[in-house]
Amino acid sequence: PYRIVSDVATTGAVGDPVYLSVATAGAFTQTKPTGVDDIPVVVGVVLKVDGTTGVVRLDPGKEVRGLVKVGTINVANSATSATAALGANFGDGRAVATMAATATNNVTVRSAAIASNGTLTVTLSGDPGSGGVDVTFVAYSQGL
Repeated sequence: PYRIVSDVATTGAVGDPVYLSVATAGAFTQTKPTGVDDIPVVVGVVLKVDGTTGVVRLDPGKEVRGLVKVGTINVANSATSATAALGANFGDGRAVATMAATATNNVTVRSAAIASNGTLTVTLSGDPGSGGVDVTFVAYSQGL
């Protein structure tokens, strides 16, 4: 189940997420990991904010909540697809992509797929035209 941990330094607000630390094995942090191969794992929430007597509730058995990676990729003029390296931890994960309706040609996002090596490929239904188009994506790790 869960555990209450008292007398720890906390910041932010009650209800803010607590993450598994990527810097210190077995530790938790309120700083969301943002490295290319980092997967933010929410392991609890802040119950009391205080620099020395803060309280957190740890729920390490819960499933990962929230989005894992949000970014933008540019599909250039005369291209119908583009790739981005997300990192090995995203291998065989899932992605959703959208784009602003500013493309010269009438194109849509056909697919957003993550390969086993963590490479995201965004494919459009056609050439985006002059200046290309920025496509915003949300990527999830394999377990989500």
